Amino acid sequence: MVSLRATIIAIAFVFTAGSVGFAQCDPTTDCNGNGVLDSCDISFGTSDDCDLNGIPDECDIALGTAPDCNLNGIPDGCEPAATAFPVPTGGFLSAESIAIDGDFAVVGSTSGNGGAGAAHVFRRVGTMWIEDGSALVATDGVAGDLFGASVAISGDAIAVGAPGADIAGTDIDAGAVYVFRRDGAGAWLAEEKLFYDTAGTDESGYALGTSVAIDGDWILAGAPMSGVTGSETGRGEFFSFDGSAWSAGGTAIIPLPLAGDLAGSAVALGTDYAFLGVPGRTVSSQAGAGQVSVLRLNGGIWSFTATLTPATAEAGGNFGASVSGTSTHAAVGSPGASSGAGLVRTYARTGTVWAPIQLLSSPAGAPSQAFGTSVDMSDTRLLVGEAETPATTAGMAHVYTRTGNTHTFDSTLAAGVLGDEFGASV
Repeated sequence: MVSLRATIIAIAFVFTAGSVGFAQCDPTTDCNGNGVLDSCDISFGTSDDCDLNGIPDECDIALGTAPDCNLNGIPDGCEPAATAFPVPTGGFLSAESIAIDGDFAVVGSTSGNGGAGAAHVFRRVGTMWIEDGSALVATDGVAGDLFGASVAISGDAIAVGAPGADIAGTDIDAGAVYVFRRDGAGAWLAEEKLFYDTAGTDESGYALGTSVAIDGDWILAGAPMSGVTGSETGRGEFFSFDGSAWSAGGTAIIPLPLAGDLAGSAVALGTDYAFLGVPGRTVSSQAGAGQVSVLRLNGGIWSFTATLTPATAEAGGNFGASVSGTSTHAAVGSPGASSGAGLVRTYARTGTVWAPIQLLSSPAGAPSQAFGTSVDMSDTRLLVGEAETPATTAGMAHVYTRTGNTHTFDSTLAAGVLGDEFGASV
């Protein structure tokens, strides 16, 4: 049977190719059985042909003429050591944040757009990444807004944090989050600017948007510098989308907040669960040992349900400086632990209990530095950034595969040179 996708591709070819008709794509040679001539699959980009032999890569692999030892759909002979995003028009200038969902990635650059900040969107086509449209910018942005300090993507929506943005002309560096949405034509359009502006309260310096997460119709943004001037207790702000507009969805202030908690330095969202990093929290009399507060969504209301703490409280360990999670698993980075070597602790949820599972240290061995600077978790993978390495700041990142509740080291990614801090964001 000819697939709907193949039919649409063939029809599109007729209308875009002018005098070139569907007959030229009659499947006389159709190794993948999709009803489209192999050469047309390659021409359309629906199949890759990395070795330029005129045969779709998936057929080379299926026939055994090209091995694929890691089963990623790319013939081993074409496997790149690393794939870098192309430098966008005007250059990155800086790249502080990154997020990926499916075939789209967004990279934040706080020094772009004349110092106001920008975010660049990339789309995966086959095995390549291409820039997807113009850079995202704040139409009201000015130098120092730090637009792009944090980014997040979920489906057709992107959230970009600007912790240096001023609100109402009086709340200096109060911070904001800008939301963009991809329309039916594939263009990313500005949707809304999110912030809080409590009447009679000076929110200067709160730095909302230092961190941001998005999952479906919810956004969680961190404001680690909020609180009474100089207290830096921190908080998280939820925003919800009703299909047409975003609105305030609640404030996450941890129970018994203390000066220097820096709650909201890192945030994460998994289905019906939220994670608020509190890396400055004093635990067991150890200043800056850190913790993570877990919230659950019930009936449209977010409530605190658990507190995650380090295996051993260590002053300056900064547990919660990075966090990522799903509805059933979580990973928390503690880059200052073990005298700066860094640790990552993983958790699994059973019912309402989040139980610690593993304590991971750098697979690169000693000496290591700042393992857990960043973490990113999917249903089966965990990526851990180690932004600094001894004698250099080239950095690296480590990939783990999860089976059941156990994460097993898979590989180390290293593409940086001195000063890169590769892995600062994953």
